[in-house]
Amino acid sequence: MLALAFWVALSALLIAARASTRLWLAIALAVRVLVPSVAFQVDLGWGSLHPATVLILMLAGARVVGGPDPSLHELRRSRIAYVLAAVVAAGVVLSQLRLGLVQSLLAITDAILAPMVFLLLFRSSKSERSRGAVLLVALALGALESVLAVIQYAIKDPIVYAGDLERLWWFSLPEFTRGQGTLDSPLDLSLWLVVCVALLTFVQSSTIRYALSLLYFAGVLASGSRFGLIVGGAALLFALGSGRRSLAGRLVVIAIGGAVGVLTVFSSFGLGVQERFADDDYSTASRLDAYNYLSGASVRILSGRGYGSSYSLKSSGVLASSLENAYAMFVYDFGWVLGVLLIVSQSWLLLDGLRRGPRGSSLSPRLAGLVAILVCFSYSSFETASAAGLVLWFAIGFATELPRGARFPDELAPVVLVDSNLASIDGRARSFGELQRSTEAVLGESPPSRSSSD
Repeated sequence: MLALAFWVALSALLIAARASTRLWLAIALAVRVLVPSVAFQVDLGWGSLHPATVLILMLAGARVVGGPDPSLHELRRSRIAYVLAAVVAAGVVLSQLRLGLVQSLLAITDAILAPMVFLLLFRSSKSERSRGAVLLVALALGALESVLAVIQYAIKDPIVYAGDLERLWWFSLPEFTRGQGTLDSPLDLSLWLVVCVALLTFVQSSTIRYALSLLYFAGVLASGSRFGLIVGGAALLFALGSGRRSLAGRLVVIAIGGAVGVLTVFSSFGLGVQERFADDDYSTASRLDAYNYLSGASVRILSGRGYGSSYSLKSSGVLASSLENAYAMFVYDFGWVLGVLLIVSQSWLLLDGLRRGPRGSSLSPRLAGLVAILVCFSYSSFETASAAGLVLWFAIGFATELPRGARFPDELAPVVLVDSNLASIDGRARSFGELQRSTEAVLGESPPSRSSSD
């Protein structure tokens, strides 16, 4: 209980100091990435939570109690997507209560519910500066994890959390050959770095973007994830070509980046992933078996079999491994209806910014969420006790960001977001006051005011 007291005290300190939302979210994200689930949990007596989850829930509570919550504006903006997400969250909880699996509610909170709350808090931040600060922390964490993973891969030693990792059934120190940083598995590291690669579209400096691209790519190679390498490589080429150069200049950069990537994969450093492509130790066959089983299995439409039940397929000998797909596992655990609603809500959140965003807002802000969803289709991810759930919803949260390079004062952001509509509604507006009134007419309400909480 001392751990719980510590994290509650830290949250109380942040509240007393009127800490900004960006500081809370940055700390929660850093704690989730730097502390694997197997290493540390906050004991609640009848179960446990990851400390990052405690911070997220405390921030949500502080926002509700502290007065008018800016999250309400975000809920109104994307009400359909959030209604769908709320139905998923409620359905997950009710299914566990119906099956009498009350203790699993904390595990669900860690893996699914708290990440959803993080997304809402992140997207309701009205300041581009706030979300930019969290982005900076994410990119720095990606660089740190890449460096650590490369060292782990080179010396064949986890360096940190070795004693904790040995409690995992799949972990073996003598057979440690894949870097995983401080994440719970090499595949979790791959997911995190692929998201970081996609976030490079927000980096204005070409020098920094190129340096981080090389570092993240090395980290993905060290993880030994084949699907992560494919998806991350595609995202990397997009990020490299997202600068302000001419089309010819961008094509040259993409060609050079692609050549460097191929040479790196086929160098001595890429031997690990080369061996996995040559001999995947039944990994691909396991995924095909899982697909064939799910396509022919009698999966319950409404309720599913309860959180974690998909792992019984391995323990009972039905499959050689789990379903190897977080969304398929979610469907098996909670039913087809909630599984479809989960995908629809995430897709809606990715796409709903298209109709509100400024001209030029297309793939770049949505790239991180898109690649995160794709990678989660390739392994257990958010259906495990890991950072994958938070990484997934964090990546989706960037779907409403302004295009890379856009920097607007907080009070002007609402006007800029709808300036194309203003032109058709009131071309005579000349003063900021008139623009603001026109903005209210477009939004159907007053734009959000600035808040010190962000």
